Amino acid sequence: MKMGYAAGPDVDHPPVHGTWGEGLDTHRPLADLFNASVTIDRSDLSHVFELICGIYTRHGGSTAVTLRFMERAQGLLAPARFTHNAVIDFDGPRSPRTEDAYARVVELLDREKVAFTRHWAKSCRLDGTRVAADYGEDLQRWRRARDRLIPDPAHRAMFRSEVLDRLGLTG
Repeated sequence: MKMGYAAGPDVDHPPVHGTWGEGLDTHRPLADLFNASVTIDRSDLSHVFELICGIYTRHGGSTAVTLRFMERAQGLLAPARFTHNAVIDFDGPRSPRTEDAYARVVELLDREKVAFTRHWAKSCRLDGTRVAADYGEDLQRWRRARDRLIPDPAHRAMFRSEVLDRLGLTG
């Protein structure tokens, strides 16, 4: 990590001005990091944490697993969809071993039939089938709201992208 952070980002020279992407991004990468998370119902935490510890003991993983607690979010497609949520972050240096450990965790949660969601903006291995399974009726409500707000399919098509198509959010 010291090599990755070195002397820190070079944001002072020259000063940064511009768009979101230009102004809020560092000028050089700080480190090659892996970021992933799952959100579960807080009542499942002790069971899920034992599963994670078992995987990490046998196969390794990221340098840290952190926990955050939050109440249900208001957004229909928010990962914090349970009344009381435990967010488990799997963040650390990027490596095949870390990515493999995360994949093993989500596969085991599926096998154990633990309900969970993934953070949309992190490594998440999501596809349309998984989004539909995770969000169920809330996904249908989101689509109906989208269609009421943007009733013209030609206008909705302006917001399409390959990623959103793959996630089943544009159809």
